[in-house]
Order: sequence, then C-alpha cells, then structure tokens
Amino acid sequence: METTAGAAWAPPSRQYHDITADFRTAAGELPIGVLVKDDFFTLFESVAALEIMDPKMDTGCLAPGEALIDDYDVCRELRPEEVIGIMDQLLCAEMAWHGGYPLSQTVLSSHYIYRLLPLQPVHIHKIVFHDLRIPEPKTNTIVHLVLRAYCLALVKSCDATIRKIHDTNDMVGRVNIYEEEDFSTGTFNRWLLSDIPRETIVSYLDHAIGWLAEQSLKHRSADQATNVWEALIERLEFRARLLIAMDGDEGADAALEWSEVSDSLSAVADTHDLGTPVPESFSPKIQRKLASTVPPKPMAELGFADAAARMKQLIRDCQEASRILQVGLENVARLEAFLCAFNARNPEPLPYARACLSAPLFRCEDAEFEMLLRKDLSETLLPDDPVLDPVNWTVEAPVAAGRPGDRRYETARVINDFTGHVVRMNGGYIDYFRALCSNRCRLRRNLRHVANALDDLQRNEAPRLDAALAELTPLTPPSPLTSWTYLLKLKTMQWIVQLGFELDIYLPDEMAGMYWFLAKLARERTVALNAALLKVQARGETRDPGFARAQKRGERTRAVALLESLGAEGHATVYLASALSELYTVLSYHGAITQTATPDPYTTPHLRFTLRMKPLLSIASGPALPSFADFEEATHPYGPFASPTAEWEQGKDNMLTRIGLALSSARAAITRMKEAGPQARGCEKSPEAWKGDVQALTASCLAVSVACARLGHGGEVKVEIPGMGRRYHEWWVVPKVG
Repeated sequence: METTAGAAWAPPSRQYHDITADFRTAAGELPIGVLVKDDFFTLFESVAALEIMDPKMDTGCLAPGEALIDDYDVCRELRPEEVIGIMDQLLCAEMAWHGGYPLSQTVLSSHYIYRLLPLQPVHIHKIVFHDLRIPEPKTNTIVHLVLRAYCLALVKSCDATIRKIHDTNDMVGRVNIYEEEDFSTGTFNRWLLSDIPRETIVSYLDHAIGWLAEQSLKHRSADQATNVWEALIERLEFRARLLIAMDGDEGADAALEWSEVSDSLSAVADTHDLGTPVPESFSPKIQRKLASTVPPKPMAELGFADAAARMKQLIRDCQEASRILQVGLENVARLEAFLCAFNARNPEPLPYARACLSAPLFRCEDAEFEMLLRKDLSETLLPDDPVLDPVNWTVEAPVAAGRPGDRRYETARVINDFTGHVVRMNGGYIDYFRALCSNRCRLRRNLRHVANALDDLQRNEAPRLDAALAELTPLTPPSPLTSWTYLLKLKTMQWIVQLGFELDIYLPDEMAGMYWFLAKLARERTVALNAALLKVQARGETRDPGFARAQKRGERTRAVALLESLGAEGHATVYLASALSELYTVLSYHGAITQTATPDPYTTPHLRFTLRMKPLLSIASGPALPSFADFEEATHPYGPFASPTAEWEQGKDNMLTRIGLALSSARAAITRMKEAGPQARGCEKSPEAWKGDVQALTASCLAVSVACARLGHGGEVKVEIPGMGRRYHEWWVVPKVG
C-alpha cells in the first residue's frame, strides 16, 4: 500500500454498536431447552478471544505512567475521622472474606495489614508500622497505638476463623466445609499471629482504649470531637469482644459473648457517618507482593451497610449455633430438629457459623454416635423394649469359648454390630448428620449418598441382624432394624425431591410430575409410619401396667406422640403435593405453563424423566420408582396439553373438585400437627422455626385455594411462578393465577 510522502498514517475510524438489547430479544424468542451453538466456533477460538492487556480482562495491565506499586506511607498523620474510615473499610474487607473471597482480595489489600504481617513468627513488639531500624515514633499515637491494635485484633480474628475451619475439617473428614469452594483459608505465606495469645492482643486493645478515653476527656468541650473519640473506643471494644467470642472456648458463656458482640456492632453502625474513607489505603497491587500463582484480581468491594448486615448475620448464627450444647445428645428428634432449623435459616449461615455448629457435634467419638443411634431406635420403634435395656451392656461375655452366652449379652452384641456398621459405613449415620450441617445445595447431594447407603443396609445387613435378634427376643416387634432403616431412607428420598423445588432445579412444566412423585413418596412414608405406630401402641397394650414404671410409660407416650406428629406431617405433604400436581396439570391444559420445546434435538420426555429420577435410580429395595408410562399417565390424564381429548372440559371441573378435597384433608392434617405442638416433634428447642413451617404450610394451602378459585372464573389464564425467596414455603411452589 502506497502513502503520500510525509503523510501520517491514521487508523480507520470504527463505530461501535451495543447489541445487548437485540441479543436478548432474539434469545427470548427461543423455546425452552433449545441450545444455539456455532459448530465452527471452537473452544480454542473462544479462549483466543480473551484479550490480554485489556484492563477489564487483565488486572496486571498498567496504564501509561502508572506505577507498579503504590507509594503509600502507613506512618503518615491521620485524623480521627480517617482512622474510623479505615477501620470500617477493614470491616468491609473482613466480611467480604467471610463471604468467600480470598484474603488477597480483601484484608491483605490494606497497606496497614500488609505492612504489619511478617512472613514468619516474630515477637509482637516487632509487628509495627514503622521501620524497626529507627526509634519508635513518639507522635502520631492514633496510628501507632490505636490503628495498630485494631489491625492486630482483626488479624487474630482471621486466624481464629481459619483455625476453626481447619479444626472441624480435621475431625476424620466429618465436616464438609470445602476450602476454595465455601471458604478461602489461604494465607499467602503470611503469619496471622497464630502463636500470640488472645490475651496479649486484648491487652493492646485495652491500652489503646485507655489512651482514647484520655483524649475524649481532653476534647469534652467539643461535642463532635468527643463523639469521634467515643466512636473509636466503640470500634476497639467491638474488636475485643469479637476476638474473645471467636477465639474462646465452647461453653455456656458462648451465647452471652456473642450477644455482647451484637451490642457493640450496633454502636459501630450508628457512628459510621463520623468516618472519612481513605480509599488509597487499599490497593489491588499489593497482590503482586504476595506468594500466589495467580495474577492480581480486582479487590472485593462490599458496602458498609452490607458488611454490617453480614456481620450481624454471622453473630446471630454463631449465637444460635452455640445453643447446640444446650440441645445435647439426649434426644435425637430434638437434635435433628435443631440442625434442620439451623440449616434452613435465611440468609444461609456463613461457613464459620456452620463450623461453630459442627465442631461440638463431630468432636464426639464413634461410640457416642452409636449411643445416639440406640436412642434413635428407642424414640421411634423400640421404646421400653428389653432389646435396648442398658443392663444388656453390663453383662460379661461367656468365660469359655464356644459356650452360649447370656441372652442379654448376645442381644447387646447384635445391636452393637448394627450400630457400629451404620455409624462407620460410607453414607451412614455420621454422614446423615454431616449432611444436616451442610449448606442447602450440598445437603441434597449428600442425602443422595445417604439414601443409597441405607438402601444397601436395608437389603443386606439389617435383615441378617433382625433374624438374629428375633431368635434372642421373640417378644420384640418383627424387623425393627430394617423398619428403622426403611423409615430413614424414605425421609431422605422425600427430602431430595423437596429440596429440588427449593433450589429451583425443576422447570415449570415439570412441576406437575414432580409433585405427583413427591405425593407418592410421602404416601409410602406415611404408611410406614402408621405401621410403626401400630406396633408401638400394640406393645404398650400388651404390657402389664402394674409392672410398667412411669419412666417407661413416658418413653412409649413420647414415641407415640412423635410418630403421630410425623404421620400428620406426612398426610399434609401427601394432600398438598397432590393438589399442586393437579393444579399444574390444569394450568398446563390451559396453555398457561410454558412447555419444553418438542421435538427437541437434545432431549426427549423420557430422557427428562430419567434425569429427574436419577438421584434415586439406584434404590433397589423399595419403594419402587414409577415407570415413565405411569408418570406420563398421571401428568397427562387427558392426552397432550396442546390437543386434549374431549373429556377435558368435564375433567377440568373434576380435577378442581379433587384439589378442593385434597386441600381440606391437608388442613385437617395441619390442625393435628398444631394440636400435637412442637414438643411432640422434638422442636422444643426451636419452636419458632416449627411455628414458621406450620404457618407457611397453612399459607401455601390458602394460596392454592385462591388459585383454584380464580381458575373457576373462566377467561384468559395468566400464571406467575414465584422464584426463590418469594414463596410462603420454599418447598411449595404455588403459582399465582391472574
């Protein structure tokens, strides 16, 4: 290409057009389930499209004239308002770290924190802002005393958090808080004061608080200045109380310690407006100095209001988690109800709070879990039964080998074989409680492993031990170990399906089928619960009341109350799930539910059915999963939704009538739950959660009634399916019909 001599070459002009709106419009016209992919746009080309040296894609890119490292003097003079601002910025960074970001993008992005932290343990007197080669500054006390003490306490709190996470994960792998997935514990080769006692850090905070109190007295004439000094004192007191709560021992005082932290946080939030932010005291460029194999990433920014709300949530969750010591291991139903209530808290508890919940529980030895399992058996299927009489475990083994032992000894040995196997097997009793301490997504995945393990137990070990038990104690109800296994398996299977609704796994056109399947599972569980209830009641009637002690009668009474409460809950689930299944079916025939595109090159109805049944496909010993033909018949009673049979017009009224009857039965079951109260369900330590669930269940029934009433008015039907967080109960996705 030839150019005129002396003429400078200029790049051709470019015009840019925002195609976002056009792209969204085009994508909105695609049916559900249709994937658009250019066969000529390979993975190699897509990776090559990522631009290097683009500030949006490459945070290591330097602008013209930009320095590699920021020149920030951590020893410079600061006004009290600026110190407040830096402290609040550090709180925001700390809570962003608790939210899952690494330390490099949060706490370690502060020049003050980075300057303090050494690479290896040193004496605390050497952990300072100034250069150790020069004498300690006699001025700028607010930085070298107050801000330093605050930073030391923050770093020590981070160390306490990491140690709690590591300690729980070291409990034979029982606690599942996954690093880099739930929480980032990497320290980037920085020493987080792990060898310095908590009391030493608190003494530095107390010394700084004393100096601030003197300054507050000096500035008493100026109200605003006095407020500033008091605000600094409140922040140091908050740090001291938080460190004591996080680094303290688990005990009866834990809830009180967290309550004091909550009071201090309120004072900090009220004085946030007095601070002046110092944004230059934080920099993403500090990451270039850290021991890391990844390029620098943008800092995780969290507003103070969000950080305070997250800290308040953390305090509230840790305070609740500390109550597990009060719940104890004396009552399995109570422990399980407490764990379920904690797991369902909204917002979801942060990893540190879940570690506080898990640590006291999984510090127990296997023998304690075996004892817990024996209590579980006695609370449901074997109350006041000689099989679980504690005397059995005091009988000695036969002296001579080969001689038959005492029946009580042999009975204890059979029960020990069962409890030992269930506790130690993969997906067993420990994994069941481990799942209850997980977040909601991992709870569903872990319950799948538990269900498979229980199915294997039901087919193999439990029947063999039941046969041995029947020879030793003929008066014991038949197959108690297999029955217990089956009941727990049914509960986990039901939870797996219900959590699918909560986590928005199912598409709108799959709601009818999955609620039908849920009703089928709940019906199987209700039948099993009723059978167990009849056995317990029959055993109580055959016992001579004159020989029954009050304690034993109380055990049977509690077992009957628990089984009746569970049965009422099961009936409510059956009828409400059936009503919702029929409601979604009616709406689908009205054309109000968007259907997955058919024919589809990537899927078929049978493949989608297999996908939804996949978590339970390996279950071999019952309940039998429905076939695809049964599933289609239940969800398409009048043929395809687009072209229903002639019976549809009359059938619609019949379906609405059945929905009304099902809702009446569900309300009756909920009434029985209310009459039994939280004590029968084992929720006396978490009554508010139980009441909330019952109220949400009642509200869901009412919402289904309203939807049916609007359908009965005729006319055009419009449907809105509420997403997560906008439902009366996360398990019950009730469509809003307009």
